[in-house]
Order: sequence, then structure tokens, then C-alpha cells
Amino acid sequence: MGSTLSPISAESASTTDEPTKSPARRQSIKRRVVRLVLVPSVVALLLWFIASGYLVFQGFYNRAVAQSVRQVSIPAVAALSSIQQERRLTVAYLARPSRDLNALLAQRSRTDKQVADLRVAADGALALTATTVADAARFRKQVIQSGTDAAVAAAKGADAAIVVVGSMPFINGREDHDRTAMALAEGQEALVQAVRAANPHTIVVVETSYPMTLTWEQDNVSAIVWTSHAGQETGHALAGVLFGDVNPAGRLTQTWVRSTADLPDILDYDIIKAKRTYQYFEGQPLYAFGHGLSFSTFRYRDLRVSDHSLDPGDHLTVQVEVTNTGERAGDEVVQLYTHQNRSRDAMPGKQLRAFERVHLERGQSKTVRLTIPVSDLAHWDVTRDRWVVEASTHDVMVGASSADIRERATVTVHGEHIPARSLDRETRAINFDDHRGVELVDESKAFGDAVGATEGDWLRFSDVELSRRATAFSAEVASTGGGSIEVRLDDPAGRLLATAQVPATGGVYTYATTMATLAATGGRHDVYLVFHGALRISTFAIEGSGR
Repeated sequence: MGSTLSPISAESASTTDEPTKSPARRQSIKRRVVRLVLVPSVVALLLWFIASGYLVFQGFYNRAVAQSVRQVSIPAVAALSSIQQERRLTVAYLARPSRDLNALLAQRSRTDKQVADLRVAADGALALTATTVADAARFRKQVIQSGTDAAVAAAKGADAAIVVVGSMPFINGREDHDRTAMALAEGQEALVQAVRAANPHTIVVVETSYPMTLTWEQDNVSAIVWTSHAGQETGHALAGVLFGDVNPAGRLTQTWVRSTADLPDILDYDIIKAKRTYQYFEGQPLYAFGHGLSFSTFRYRDLRVSDHSLDPGDHLTVQVEVTNTGERAGDEVVQLYTHQNRSRDAMPGKQLRAFERVHLERGQSKTVRLTIPVSDLAHWDVTRDRWVVEASTHDVMVGASSADIRERATVTVHGEHIPARSLDRETRAINFDDHRGVELVDESKAFGDAVGATEGDWLRFSDVELSRRATAFSAEVASTGGGSIEVRLDDPAGRLLATAQVPATGGVYTYATTMATLAATGGRHDVYLVFHGALRISTFAIEGSGR
């Protein structure tokens, strides 16, 4: 079984598209759902997070790879539609399990039921004064009432079960608090699975501020609706979507991966080498950048471009016909992506260039036009520290998400050819082409960027034109303990041209100049700087290497 993910957009509650057979009855039920289910569920989440004192939010992610989006949408929407068309609808209120203080405290140490920092005074007061496990108070978990059992009992007699899960933004997901995992909390996962076993018409509402890995939910529940922490009207907005009064058209602004194994280290900020974001990610996401479903389906056809041959000062206009092939009015977000086919540098697999949200009545078609300056196709040239529009062909792609491309075309851009790199002038170390192990650091407390390195780390500067007149290597460096920099050709263990000694400068913000004589060389090569010891490098040059 597949499920849908429908993000709720800011405009989701602005239109009502479908009449009902019993408006008074439906409005009464909606008010009960908002009052008795959605609002209490959100409040229950808030109170539960505050009481437990730990975060259970882990990222939320959904599958949206080209054809799979269309394949999974039909049964899920059909399931929702059959529920919406019933004259009588009962909804189970699924709250978090009740727990007493002992259970809350025991939750903080699941292995031996001990809390290493809590101590109970003679008067019963709790204090965070214990410094060892032996000094800590010991608690036993006693289940007074199982909220999961109560939820299962309620779900068995309901037409549909709505499970509200998510995170509390005031406790976790803040600027100073990183998640350690990306799944739902164990208790929330168990609740969803237990309710789904009791009622196949289970809908999961996820309220978070970040992606989550909902792989089991994606494969097993009827539908998933995601919303951010949207404010006091969240309950009404959700009810409008769940009852079909509003046709959602929200889109995800992040790639939601299937597993934390798909992500690099949290401190690795090189999105190119780490294959991060939709631009460079090479795996199959659970939900792609730009993904979002609705109760309608849309067909794309007849993609046209204004000109197949373009100069940097021109504009590229793309037009495509979009048709609402669903049974009701809805909004589609038409997205334009491009990919540069040839470059000196590593280029993204695709980049979003423009988008437009268009409203279509049932069966209606519209021609959507998107225009961008060709100059938007520029990228940063690290060899010359400036933007450049390269000469290349570009794939032009239009679709419903970054993974659901419906129409393609190709254009040719008459731009520049980036010449071989020259290192004879001062070169910023951060303008490397590749690296291993280094970190981007602050050059000083006031301004600037530098590269921090430790033993065995290296930088690569590709396609460098080296003159036979090149005589010396110089660099601005800082180090507390000293070290050295090796200059090598074509490989980190390639031919050694020079070794520059890095003195202890008195601090990582105190820079000095190091120099070394260069062995005779010439031609075009990849130049590697290989580091030994802990040091920082801001700039360097190979004197006399210009053509």
C-alpha cells in the first residue's frame, strides 16, 4: 500500500471547491473534528513534550520519484474521497499515552531505569544534584493507563482514524539543538502502527518544522498530511484538507531522504562533494524537493522554448500546456529546472529557475509561460573569482517536482570558455576544486575565510598552467604548533615540487608568510597542497607560473 504526502500551503484554506450533500452535517462534523481532535491533539503534543522534557521529533520524508508520485496518489485519494462522501463519519480522537511521573522519569533512562542527575529530598522534592548513577534516585515504571490501547479501541469502531504526531519547536529543532535521528519518536511510531493495525483507513497528520524519515508510514498508511507549526488556525486548515473542502497545493522546499545514512556529517558544509540538497543528491529521496500532492491530477504537454540559441544577454522563455485531468478544481505548481551539460566545474544535476502556481477548473487547460534571464545560468568561477556564463548546451526541464519531470528541451548558450588556471597571483585557498579532510574556517574574528587542515589533509587546484619560469611557492599561514605544506603534481602522492615549513605563529589568527623554492616544471597539471600538522592557510601563490 502506498500513501500520499500533501503539504499544506499558506493559501490552502482560501478556497472551497466542492459542494457537499449535507453542508450543515459536514460543518458540524468539521467543528467537532477541529474542537475534539485536531486542536486537542496539537495541545496534547505541546503538553507531552513539555512534560517529558525530551524531543521525539525526527525528520519526515516522503517518496516522490517521477512515476511513483502518480502511482501512489490514486489509492490514497480514493480512500480519502470514499470517507468524505459518507453521510455519517465518526473520527477517533487519538491522544498520546497517559504516563505518571515515574514513567516520565524512567523514560529518560530506558536501559536501567535510572536518571543520573535526579535526587529525591526528604520532603519529596526533586533536585538535579546527583553526579553519579550511584547517587541518583531510582524509579520504577508503572503503567496506569495505556493511551495506545485506548487509541486502538477507539480506532476499531471508527470510519477513519486520524493520528496527529510531530514535534515541539520550543524544545527541539532550535538553533542550538541538533537532532540525533530523523524518525518519529519510538512511542509515536508504535502508536501509528498500532492504530493502523486496528483500522486500515488511518491518516497520519505530521506537524514539524523539518523533514522526517516516515518510510514505514509511507508504505502502510492511507494518507499523510504534513504541516509546519502554522499557528492558531492550523486545526481549521487541516480539517479543510481532510474533509476535501480545500484542495492542497503546498510544495516541499527540502529534499526528504529515506534514511540518515543518505546524509553526510552534520558539520560537512560542502554540498557538492557531500552530494547534498536536490542539486547534487544522487540517491532516491523519499520525497523530492518541490514535491506535493493534491486531489487533482495534471497533464503536461507541448513544451516550447523561445529560442534554441541564446547569448548571455538574452532571455529564455519556456511555455507548456497544463491540463487538469482530475475530478475537481485544483492548483498545480509548475516548476522550471535547468542542467548545464558541459563545464570546467562540477555542476548541479538540476537547478530550480522559476515556478508558477496556476489554478485550473476540472478539464481546463492553460499555457504557462516562465521567463528567466540567460545570465541566471551563470555560476561562480573559482579560478577568476567572478560569475561566468559558460558556452554549453543546457537541458530545460518542466515538471511537478525536481523528481517528477514531465517535459524536456535543449538550448545552446554561447558563453565563455574558462581558460587554464593561473596561480601566479594571490589565490584564496578556499577557491579549491577538491579537498580531503579540510574545514572552512574564519581567517580572523573580523572578516575573511581560510582553510583549516590537519595531518594528511589536502587541497586540489585543477588544470593549472605552470610556466618553466615558476621558481617559488609562498603562502599566508597560521599555526599554534607548526607544520609543513607539500606542493605536489597530479596526485596527493605525486611528484614533489616543494616543501614549505610552517612556523608556530602564536595563534590561529596570527598569520606569517612561508616560502619554498620550487623544482623545475612546466605544462598543465593538477596542483595539490598536502598538509602536515595542524595549520590554517588563507592565500598562496606560485611565483612566475603565469603564461
